[in-house]
Amino acid sequence: MKKVLFMLPAVTLATLASCSSDESSPVAGTPGNEIRVTTEVMDLSRAGHTTDNLTSFGLIIGSDNEIFSYHKQMTKAGTEWSAADAAPMYWEDQAKAVDVIAYAPYRADELNSKSKIEIDVEADQSTEEGVKASDFIAMKKPGFVPQSGLNAEGKLAVAMAHMMSKVYINVEYPEFYDQADAANPMQSLTVDGLKVNATLDLGAWDGTREAATLAIDPNSAAETMTPYASGFDAAARKVSYEFIAVPQTANAEIKFMIAGTPYSWTATGLDLRSGYATTINLSIDKTGVSTDKDVTVDPWEEGGSISGKPEQGAEAFTVKEMTNKPDWQWVYSSQSPNFWGGDRGIKNLWDGVSGEGPALDHCWLSHEIVKGTGMAAEYQPPFEGRYLEAFCVIDLGKTEWIAGIGAITSGFGDTTWERAEFYATDAATIDNSSISEQERGNLICSNEFAGDVNGIKTVMDKVFAIDDQLTWTKIGELSTGGDFSAWKEYRKDFSEAELDASPVKTRYIKVVFVPYAYPQAVGNYCERVSCGEIYLKHVTAKAGVAVD
Repeated sequence: MKKVLFMLPAVTLATLASCSSDESSPVAGTPGNEIRVTTEVMDLSRAGHTTDNLTSFGLIIGSDNEIFSYHKQMTKAGTEWSAADAAPMYWEDQAKAVDVIAYAPYRADELNSKSKIEIDVEADQSTEEGVKASDFIAMKKPGFVPQSGLNAEGKLAVAMAHMMSKVYINVEYPEFYDQADAANPMQSLTVDGLKVNATLDLGAWDGTREAATLAIDPNSAAETMTPYASGFDAAARKVSYEFIAVPQTANAEIKFMIAGTPYSWTATGLDLRSGYATTINLSIDKTGVSTDKDVTVDPWEEGGSISGKPEQGAEAFTVKEMTNKPDWQWVYSSQSPNFWGGDRGIKNLWDGVSGEGPALDHCWLSHEIVKGTGMAAEYQPPFEGRYLEAFCVIDLGKTEWIAGIGAITSGFGDTTWERAEFYATDAATIDNSSISEQERGNLICSNEFAGDVNGIKTVMDKVFAIDDQLTWTKIGELSTGGDFSAWKEYRKDFSEAELDASPVKTRYIKVVFVPYAYPQAVGNYCERVSCGEIYLKHVTAKAGVAVD
């Protein structure tokens, strides 16, 4: 297949009118050159920023004089644009060069012409809103001199171009897939292998479209993307999709189902560049998918070519790491003593927050177990029996099809767990309202807690009362084997046979940590267990069909 040259919408802003010298300028001793803004947007895209829907953008004026450096949100009233805070902006000197940057959507962050900003796309672009939310447009005029750069009307023409890459996918299917009611036989279509997060370095970008891709750094794991179904033509037996992608070079796999039959096609080394649109035309016959039409790139620049061999069928299960950890919620747990200072309570067990020192330095479930062999005779462990258990229960926010488990532990002698056990439940909800905020804070060490043993036993009795009402099923375990080799991850992925024969679907995960039985030679330790972070994988699609 060849790359398809296809026109992407450029977003053009004719903006920033400046006045002639104004003796009433509020800035003493400087010309009163007020900056005013008008906009014009050329719309060639079905979804994304257009003339009608662009209601605000960010404007950065970068000068070595802080008084005349701005970062403003520009908003539209009718056909007129003005700063959202209603405060005027002025050129310091029309003969002095400044950097001018315009971008959308607006960010409330403190930005300047040297900033690095996150420009992410939505993994789920199944709606027009999802596509628009992924669209990022920008313009940069480095070293702009108003005196020579303004047009005849004293205005600055600002052309914001699309910084992301647009992808169009067209699938044509044969007559035998026609539906009796002329309905769309296409079921889900997803794209694997593309990163969705990136950073744009405004300082490194020279403002040209050619260099924009170099100034964008994709910096996340690849995710499954769901494009927007933009059209269906029953007569032509054609279904169309589109989505916006972070500029990158990747191996992208397209998976879809038509009338219950899975198909997949992979583009190896797909080159997605800033400001370009790539159109992929796929055609299905009885032997599979063929690429009998060109794949072209927007004619703004001549592109190379790509080719591939599409195949019928899709992998049995698509498995992804669960990355929505900030949305996970603490339900209940054993006490998490603050042994090492800082906040290492259970509430941060899954956050992956890095502190000083080793990775995950401040995210521990840390639980004292028993008196160590070398402790002084007068030392008395604070708990006994069931109160010695180390565990936590996490609410994933929704029921997930679990495909893998994992955890990390440190190997600092007295803090390694020998075994971590993972459990699932069929409970739709767990009511932890009997645990007060104060009691919760004591358990996760977010309160100033002086070690009230009786108080901990009281709240743990409430925890056990909740836990005893639930049925937990063990889904797997991880063993360190007594390995004390510093930080180490332990993982287990479920096989396709396990996923198919005994799928684990749960909203809540319980993790129980079992301490290692230390030999007498270990020495002067209070034996305890610590866990830096837990990991979960989930099934996102079965035979190419997305699962919820």
